[in-house]
Amino acid sequence: IPDGPMEVERNYTALSAKNLHFRHSSEERPQVNGVSFALRAGRTLGILGRNECGKTTLAQLLLGSLRPDTGEVLVQGKGLVTTGSCPPPALSLVRVLLMLSLAAAGTFAWLQRAWFVAACRSGAYAVPLLLLFIEGGRMIRARLDEMKRTEESGWAPTQARAVGMAYISSEHDAAQRLDPNLTIEEAIGREMPLEDKAGRRREVLAALAASGFQMYTDTGKPTGNPEAYLADGVTLGQCSGGQRHLIYILSVLASRPSVLIADEMLCGLDIDRQASVLTMLQRLQARTGLAILYMSVDLAPVSIMSHDVAFMHEGSFVEAGEAHALLETPQVQQTKAYVLSCTQLEQQSRGKNLRNVLLTGKSIFDL
Repeated sequence: IPDGPMEVERNYTALSAKNLHFRHSSEERPQVNGVSFALRAGRTLGILGRNECGKTTLAQLLLGSLRPDTGEVLVQGKGLVTTGSCPPPALSLVRVLLMLSLAAAGTFAWLQRAWFVAACRSGAYAVPLLLLFIEGGRMIRARLDEMKRTEESGWAPTQARAVGMAYISSEHDAAQRLDPNLTIEEAIGREMPLEDKAGRRREVLAALAASGFQMYTDTGKPTGNPEAYLADGVTLGQCSGGQRHLIYILSVLASRPSVLIADEMLCGLDIDRQASVLTMLQRLQARTGLAILYMSVDLAPVSIMSHDVAFMHEGSFVEAGEAHALLETPQVQQTKAYVLSCTQLEQQSRGKNLRNVLLTGKSIFDL
């Protein structure tokens, strides 16, 4: 990540949500219940909460992968087109009319076969057939969209990327789907909006160095450096799961997004690499004005990265505010209990934790 600030506009709301509600049809309780926020350029909103509190569903709503039941998502003040599976009212009406027409036609054919044949010849069932054609086309398109979303799992959908959004997923499948025959230079460089090959290589080297990417021998000893890895054409197939996840993170950031949604992005990384990635993100944000929505169950990275924090419980933001004030003196019982349990867990590490690695600049093995 090159040093020095860039002249970028920061006085605007990069991402906002207004009264988002969403409930899966198979669930009694809504997964997202009345969530609203405004995230400005150059700032980080941390969303802290237990597993299954609704963080990942919220991310999918913000990216347009799911359609909210009510509410809206705005990117730089403009609505985001959704591709989710919940049909809009017009399609729901088409489905109802189609089902009623087919039911009536079936009943009529059973009771009066001759009249049914005559009705078909006269074109009386042209409308039901048209509705059937529309519904069939919609189902085919929905299936293609689903296949595309599966293929792009762990990446922001196309319509979100088009407006500068990026997504880093906790799902290891996203990293594992990367072609193992790609070199690490190709995996990162192909996402960069740069035509100059030498420029791409410089930025790939900077990203690898900033993230602390390191290869190891079979005996666990560090070997090589970013220049050597690129010269040797190291491929993703030669990397471990954690190393591939780190390359996945770097490839997402290489697209130079204006908004990043990070959902448990540090999963699969050792603590030293976690510290390097967070430091890199802070530098990138200071330089480019990147807006970050950082979601995690882990208190430490949320408190380190965030300017503001919201605690999410059963689909709702039960408490939100300035990060230091909220995490030091939470006012809501659910937040108090969670922060206390995280703090106690961190104390049990006896100093060998992410916060101390960042504060001291030492490796976890030297603490």
